[in-house]
Amino acid sequence: MNKYTPGPWKRVANSIKSRKANCVIVRLPALTDRVGDETPEQIERWDADARLIAAAPELLEALEDLLLMAIFGSVPTALMPECDAARAAIAKAKGE
Repeated sequence: MNKYTPGPWKRVANSIKSRKANCVIVRLPALTDRVGDETPEQIERWDADARLIAAAPELLEALEDLLLMAIFGSVPTALMPECDAARAAIAKAKGE
């Protein structure tokens, strides 16, 4: 099983950090209010990427919880196709 740095992760300036592990997860290009060589659209996209990356541990945990609920019959059968998608996303996140 692949290990990842424990969450929660938080964006701090142009970095995503883990307080539990006291380390930087990823350093993004300049996420500032100034525009240098980057276009405003590029900075906006980096900002959106940073939010998604920072949410990754919670997203993974939520999907794993959903699958546990499905195993114990707490999820309506109408959501079972989404459970298959959740399994695939979890496997991808874990490198399986």
